[in-house]
Amino acid sequence: MIKEFNQEQVEPFTWKAYRLCLSAALDSGFDFVSFSCLAGDGTLPSEPFVLLRHDVDYDPSWVLPISTLEAKIGIQSTYFFQKDSPFYRFDGSETESVVQQILAQGHWLGLHFDANQIDEDAKIVERVEETARDMEKRFQTSIAAASFHMPGYRNIKQLRLKNGRVNTYSQVFFENIEYVSDSNQNWRGKDILRIFREKQSLRIQLLTHPIWWRETYKPLYTKIEELAAKLGISVDDILTDEQRALCVDSSRVHVSS
Repeated sequence: MIKEFNQEQVEPFTWKAYRLCLSAALDSGFDFVSFSCLAGDGTLPSEPFVLLRHDVDYDPSWVLPISTLEAKIGIQSTYFFQKDSPFYRFDGSETESVVQQILAQGHWLGLHFDANQIDEDAKIVERVEETARDMEKRFQTSIAAASFHMPGYRNIKQLRLKNGRVNTYSQVFFENIEYVSDSNQNWRGKDILRIFREKQSLRIQLLTHPIWWRETYKPLYTKIEELAAKLGISVDDILTDEQRALCVDSSRVHVSS
């Protein structure tokens, strides 16, 4: 993926690179759709489509540069916020302002939910429904889907959510829809530019995290350092095992073990 961007003389994980990806999708005739299109009988759109989603894991301040870029080129996407994030306050004035602005831009609101400390599936389903309803009431909007935080830590593919809400990790996304994610600035061997340009897949769920995209390229560890400084906490309070391994692989030897 980095090689592909270099061929375009564009730094990876920059806003310019992000716009290049979206423009490639539009040029190839992809339609950007809401997760609500999977409600009801689950019939998929017939035309090439992208379910573009953003999980806001850390810092809402990086959302608006992405949402504004999308709105300017006529793209709508879904922004998934955590109500109980350890890194930002969902009920804080900054987050509330960001959510109101993305809705005004025509984007959709989703729920990002951490289920890893809940043992029973039924409890997860109930908590998701309660939280989604609270968010809907707060912002006078509808929530079509919920995404789960760090889904590799707990099996959540089998969860059927209430009121037709879509589980973004349900089986349909592994059978009938290509899943592509920029998780921790690691595309896991997938080339999103080529996928769009060559239409290698016609049904795509694209997950990005706004915090990884900037005006100029910065390594993953640098962004985590900046976040830790902003929050007044240690880098080790943020780093996941995967992030730690990626930072070590990038020769950031000062990352503590």
